[in-house]
Amino acid sequence: MGPSINKVPYELWLMIYEYLQKTDLKALSSCSAEHRRRIVRLLYGHIRLSGASVAAFVNGSFKDLGALVSEVTFDGLLDGRSAHETLRLCELYCASLGVFPNLIGVHVPISTCRHYERKIPLAIVRGMMHYPFYQNLRTVCFDAQLIDYEDSRLQDWVDSKTQLSTAALQFLTLANGPGQQGAHFLQNLEVASGYSFGSLLLRPLRSQLW
Repeated sequence: MGPSINKVPYELWLMIYEYLQKTDLKALSSCSAEHRRRIVRLLYGHIRLSGASVAAFVNGSFKDLGALVSEVTFDGLLDGRSAHETLRLCELYCASLGVFPNLIGVHVPISTCRHYERKIPLAIVRGMMHYPFYQNLRTVCFDAQLIDYEDSRLQDWVDSKTQLSTAALQFLTLANGPGQQGAHFLQNLEVASGYSFGSLLLRPLRSQLW
């Protein structure tokens, strides 16, 4: 298998790899060391952050693979299950980003209410500023959905304003304090359409960061 793989142009292998599902890529990577070397960056280039994946990359079986990750997506935030759980996951994900030194893209699909619509993205962006990778970020994308007034989950979000944990309050204080002195704000910030984050991030966020 080793000699034959090199008879096919690398660019053609890339086309084949990109066509395959992740499960198929994992199976193919076990066929030879050369396949694994080529595929590993595709497998871990863009990952979804969850409690399990954070644990794996911070102290688990993937702890030596963090440098391969170039993009992350914050998972589990779109169902709007509760403000407490959403803020807990945001804090967990932001705290783990340091294990990905080559990060260039952060994607945050999230459900929220108007009380947190400015605070959460401000806290996330400010929380990333102290990481070395921040200066190399190309994309920070907030793709958000407001919880509808008729949605039964909204009351939990409204009530949470006076019931937040200490950790959640500490995370949100990032949205209230000044930004780092001399920090460079990303000029190519990507903002998903269809929500008020557009008006928040394209101009007001920059003035609020300082």
